[in-house]
Parts: sequence; structure tokens; C-alpha cells
Amino acid sequence: MRLPLAFLLFFSMSCSTDFDINGKWEDITIVYGLLNQDDSISYVKINKAFLGDGDVLTMAQMRDSCEYPYPMQVRLEEWSNKTLAGIIYFDTTTVNNKESGQFYSPSQTLYKAVTYHLLNLESTYKIVVVNPKTGKIITGQTVLVYPFEVTKPRPSEKTKDFSLEGVSAVEWNSAKNGRRYQLMIRFNYKELPVSGGNDTVFKSVDWLFPSYKSTNINGGEEMRLTYSNPFFYELIKSKITANPNLKRFVGKKGHSETDFGAIEFIFSVASDELSTYLDVYEPSNGLIQEKPDYTNIENGLGIFSSRSQVFRTFKLNDLTKARIIDLNLGF
Repeated sequence: MRLPLAFLLFFSMSCSTDFDINGKWEDITIVYGLLNQDDSISYVKINKAFLGDGDVLTMAQMRDSCEYPYPMQVRLEEWSNKTLAGIIYFDTTTVNNKESGQFYSPSQTLYKAVTYHLLNLESTYKIVVVNPKTGKIITGQTVLVYPFEVTKPRPSEKTKDFSLEGVSAVEWNSAKNGRRYQLMIRFNYKELPVSGGNDTVFKSVDWLFPSYKSTNINGGEEMRLTYSNPFFYELIKSKITANPNLKRFVGKKGHSETDFGAIEFIFSVASDELSTYLDVYEPSNGLIQEKPDYTNIENGLGIFSSRSQVFRTFKLNDLTKARIIDLNLGF
């Protein structure tokens, strides 16, 4: 039987009775995929649930515990007015930059397909995963999140000013099929050795805000949040350490002192299904840690849903750059 990890750990520390809590192993396919019509390539992650008598944390670090030893057959079906309008096939690929954690890394198998300019906002999309060894079929479906309008900061703005005291605001209109919104302000900078050379390292500091939810998924709802301008400098000072061997410049391109792309406002929106999935599995602050299973995958587990993003990129005005220089971090 499948038991939550928290229950297994609690049980192992609380009871010494010698019996097998593992039931008969069952093939459970886990599928994760998010569609964004603006992405050049769409990815799907496919794993299998594992069961054993050893330490579950140790087993999770083993790639063959979580991945199938053979490729699955994966396709994306486009449905329009209950009619199959097209099919996109996915191929396997290996990525080698997965961050370390409770599960295996750094290499993992993903399924990818080129989908840029191929996804229709008016259609419904169904992921179909076929296990070639067993014939088992796993499916999930989603609609797409429509583009949405960011009204502040305006697209015509060229620079951002964080030198003002108090707060500033961002504003946007909600997207059709979108539910949960989150803003990230990214400060981009680059480092060069004081000793000279062109060995530039590009870095960034991310300012992530709490998520906001729209009252419905019809689109067009006016939404707003505020941020503290002084905190911008506090964040930079807390994330960047002074180093006399490095010279730093704001911006994310080139080797000169230009501040192109110094600030990015990244607005992300999750569909209703993805928002619910995040609600269910976000960390709990209460005594009850067990989470109910939530999935929109038929004949398996996981989530297949959609999202969208809007990017705004700016330079920094002179007053803001002067205050960054005054932090004595090498800028």
C-alpha cells in the first residue's frame, strides 16, 4: 500500500512490532507537465512510484527507483469542439543540471517537443502516456492560460526608480483561465576580476512576492500589489557579499558598464488546476502534516496543467544606481 512519507517516518520511530507494512507493489505512473503557448519547447516529466523494505530517502536518491528503464510513448492531442485537431509527439532527452535534494540528481530523463506557435488558445490539450511494456494508458488534460495585460509598470517605461521612500505599485488585469499570480523582481548584475580580463560571471538576486488569487478565471479582473523601495537595497546587501577582488556592474549582457536588463519584473500565472495542486501540497504549519492526494491525471498521479508569464525589462535610473554604489559592494 502507498503511505505518506511522514507517516512512514513516524511509524518507524513509534513502533517496534515486526511486520511488513508494504503491500503488493503496484505500477503507478507519475506525470508532471505544464503548457505555455509562448515556450519554444514543452517538457513532460514521467516517473514511477517505488516501494521497498529499505530507507525511502536512500531509494529516492537512486535514479532507477524513480525512472522507468525504457522510454514511454508520449503524445499531446489537441481537441477542438470534441474533434481531434492535431497530435504532437514527444521524444526523450537527458538533462544534467537538476539541483540536489531528496530525489536523485543531477541527471534526469525528460520528454520534450517543439510547441512554439503550435498551441491554440481555444483548444483543449490532452497528454497521453502509453507504457509500451504493459499497454497501460495514462492521460491528463488542460486548457491554456490566455495572455494578460500588465498595466503598471507600463511597457513604454525605460527605467525603474527605487530611490523613492515608501512603496510603489504594480498592476495587471487577470488572464482568462488564470487563477494564481506571483511577481518576481530580478536584479541582474555581472562580476569581473579586478586584476583584469574578460572572464565575466553573470548573476542575479531574486525578490519573490507572495501569490495572489483572482476571484474568478474569466479574465479582466483588476489586480494590484505594492512593494517597499527601501527593501530593494536591503535585499541586495543581504544577498551579495563585498569582495575586494571583484568589480561589479549592473545589467545582464556584455562586458561593459551598461546596465541593460538591470531589472526584470516577471509576472507568472497558474491555471485553476495548478493553483489547487499548489494549495494542496504547499508546506503545512499545523500539526497535521499528511496531505491528501490531488491529481488531474487519469490512471496515474501528478499534474498536467498550464501557465503564462509576462516580462518587463528596465534599466535603473541614476539615483538608484548611486544608492547601489553606496552599499560598498564593488559596483
